[in-house]
Amino acid sequence: MTYTSPYFNKNTTCPLCHHAYNTMRLRSRFVTFFGIDTDFMPLYQDIHLSPLLYYVHVCPNCGFSYSEEFSAYFPPKVKEKLLAHMKPGEESTFGDIRTIEIAFESYKRAIHCALIKKEQNIIIGGLYLRMAWLYRLLQNEEEEKYCLSHALKYYVNTYQLDHFSQLKMNEVRLLYLIGECYRRLDNHKDAILYYRKVIETKTQSQERKIIEMAREGWYLARQEYKAAKSSIVVD
Repeated sequence: MTYTSPYFNKNTTCPLCHHAYNTMRLRSRFVTFFGIDTDFMPLYQDIHLSPLLYYVHVCPNCGFSYSEEFSAYFPPKVKEKLLAHMKPGEESTFGDIRTIEIAFESYKRAIHCALIKKEQNIIIGGLYLRMAWLYRLLQNEEEEKYCLSHALKYYVNTYQLDHFSQLKMNEVRLLYLIGECYRRLDNHKDAILYYRKVIETKTQSQERKIIEMAREGWYLARQEYKAAKSSIVVD
């Protein structure tokens, strides 16, 4: 019987230096998906066979780190600034099978590049959210909440400052995700506020499932808020 590896090399080209290189990816038939968490975190049977580990590309030539959601546009002089901040020659490990530790490093580099490149708020928020998911898998609540708080900041900026016509996420899903991040960070009052914004969405919305999730989140946030207030009174 011929052995088929769960991994394969995907050829890609760095959008910064235009270097062609191979990066590791997972064959979909080896990825066992069994559901999602309430903040859209995909749940996989094997943490080591999770696409989350390979979400970020890292160019072995210039060090530019990015996801496929990054825009192809580079503002004036940003390419030069990025190249000045990168450290070529340290990226060979990212093209191989990744551990969670290597994945964390790839996300940190991608966030650094995204900030210099001035990527959309929603892109940066998504990177922080995925890091929070990885920390959740490791049951590292402190680091998970740190990443969630940064994801929340960029999602709120998206809602307040950006045009939805230019985003890949619609308003209903974004509002729900903001509410869910607030709840997970124990800010129940703001969580309730944003869940309500979703619930009050017009009935013709195509996101009926998200609206139902918002109702469940709203109820849970209210219960957690009451429990927190009772605890303070007792203390």
